[in-house]
Amino acid sequence: MSTTSLALSHELIPVSCLALALLTALFADRRYLNISVFRLPVRLSSQLISDLKTRNSWSIYWVMLFLWGSFVTFLHFGGYEFQWYAQFGWWDLMTHFVSGIGIAGILLVGLRDVVSAQVSLSWMFVALLSIGAGFEIYEYFFRAFWHSWTPAYYARDTAEDLLMACSGAVLIQYWYQTASMSYSESAVAVNGQSAE
Repeated sequence: MSTTSLALSHELIPVSCLALALLTALFADRRYLNISVFRLPVRLSSQLISDLKTRNSWSIYWVMLFLWGSFVTFLHFGGYEFQWYAQFGWWDLMTHFVSGIGIAGILLVGLRDVVSAQVSLSWMFVALLSIGAGFEIYEYFFRAFWHSWTPAYYARDTAEDLLMACSGAVLIQYWYQTASMSYSESAVAVNGQSAE
């Protein structure tokens, strides 16, 4: 196999990820959100600023998410610096799983007025598939670890990364839904209202 055909095969993965990111973003935009997916960064930023400015009860979640993000950043860059990705075969999967949890947390806290807590778990899967595919494009352009991999192994690694990020996200969405339902039921019981 020539170097050119090998490079073209490798290039198919980020192109596929780009298509996946765009398609899932458009699907999420039409199916789950009442705002454009392209306005989400502005929406998330304004929610963060508003919560921190008013120091409302959601501020603690933002602080926890910042700490979680710092932890994930350490896992990712520490994995490169200290060769943990090479030493521990599970390191990459764990890092993608915990990053999925963090990204889901940001989406749940930042979009709580846009997406109901009780919306199906599929919205989180679709959102993380889109964001995760975008991260895989970053890895293609800014990391060289995949250069020695076969295209088949690279495709498998990418699919596993996306699956782990989505799994972490769906887990936190499930927990959030369960906690929201428990909170709603306890609020109804405290107020003495019927749940019907």
